[in-house]
Amino acid sequence: MLARARVTKALPLIVECLADQSPELEKDVTESIILFGNIALPHIGACIQQWKGRQPVGRVIKVVREIDTAEAAKLLVECYRYWRTASDRVAISFAIATMLKNETIESELLTLRDQDIPQSIGTHFSAEDTSWPHGEQVGRGFVRLSLRIRDDIAAALQGAGKQASDELSSASFRLTFPALVCYLNVKDKIPKDRWQSLGFELRSDADLTVLERIHKGLRSGHTVVKESVKRLMAAGTSAKEVSKIVRIVRWPCEILLSLLFVADALFAGFLVSDFLGRSVESRSQEFDFGYIVLSISVMALLRFLVFLVWGAKIAGRGNRFLGIVDAYPIILRRTPYLTSMRPWINFVILQFGVSPFSWAGLVFAVIVNSAQEGERIIGWAAMLSPYLCFAAASAWFYNYQALKVDAAALLVMQHPLGRKILGLTSDSVAKITGHTQFAQHSASPGVASLRVAS
Repeated sequence: MLARARVTKALPLIVECLADQSPELEKDVTESIILFGNIALPHIGACIQQWKGRQPVGRVIKVVREIDTAEAAKLLVECYRYWRTASDRVAISFAIATMLKNETIESELLTLRDQDIPQSIGTHFSAEDTSWPHGEQVGRGFVRLSLRIRDDIAAALQGAGKQASDELSSASFRLTFPALVCYLNVKDKIPKDRWQSLGFELRSDADLTVLERIHKGLRSGHTVVKESVKRLMAAGTSAKEVSKIVRIVRWPCEILLSLLFVADALFAGFLVSDFLGRSVESRSQEFDFGYIVLSISVMALLRFLVFLVWGAKIAGRGNRFLGIVDAYPIILRRTPYLTSMRPWINFVILQFGVSPFSWAGLVFAVIVNSAQEGERIIGWAAMLSPYLCFAAASAWFYNYQALKVDAAALLVMQHPLGRKILGLTSDSVAKITGHTQFAQHSASPGVASLRVAS
């Protein structure tokens, strides 16, 4: 009754009841203090100083979180001064991360200076670049606070606690994402159910393969998280900076790859048709070599059909035609995630799957046959130039298109909260990564579209 009447003289007595361990009083005391809002904060602060960490921090957190103002968040920061056990700090960090999901509260805390936060938070942190870029005006105090939250949440995740995973969805992604990166950096293998508990959507085994490849890329240590996300936010794309020439040549290169890929299949089809159209006597004269060429040509056609189906499957519903016409470049974009090995090893694996059953395989068979019959092979070796052009164009396109997104940026885009906070649509992510299953689950119409320099 005193609380509903806002009798402020009763506040000190009501706040002191927080120290009472009686569960019967807890609900009434908490609800009564919350009704006073910011007016109750000085009295709560006085009790915190008096208790000096001797009372459970949970009740304080519950009250302050419900008041949900910038002043309440600052008071919660002061709790680091008195509650120093690992479990208490994790609870405080999750509570602050949840409150900072409110952009109004976050904007007021961004300017925190060193002297505004307790020294017990810490002054030196490892891997300070593994953080979210909050802008140029952010205070050093807030940077230290965000790193403290990062380390506490990462430690909680390493403990594989279900509660820690559950609280991730209600906390600010800007603060939990660096913790996710730190957690992934110390884990060798992440099972499927663990990815899902971390908030990632896995609709198929392909999604899991993508996340495993990103995981390996993060652990390689070549990604600077802060710079990667900053580029993603500032430029509206995760593409690494490239020259104007590269941007101009990228599309013609993709068209060239598609044409060479189709031309290779057409030539294989011509050879099969020519061989089958010959007479039995003509076939018997070149029995061994003829059937070698026929086998390579048939395998080239089968490989062509497999790639068309693969490209259509990657493109997804509504984009089947594009997946067929542009099959090879689309598959190149998916190649970094072909296996969990390094991206360029995946590229080599793909080329080994392509080259034996292509123009290169046919020319090599002719060279071997000519060498056995004592003929000159220099002229035939020159016939490899079309395939070398195809391989060089594939490597160029792979480097500047498929690998233009680094692991940290990919991880942000793979997470639903990351896409939402950056204003990415599912279609935009599909254009960047080639992982077009996102297109089947579009973001809400209110989310701004990302312009991608493809």
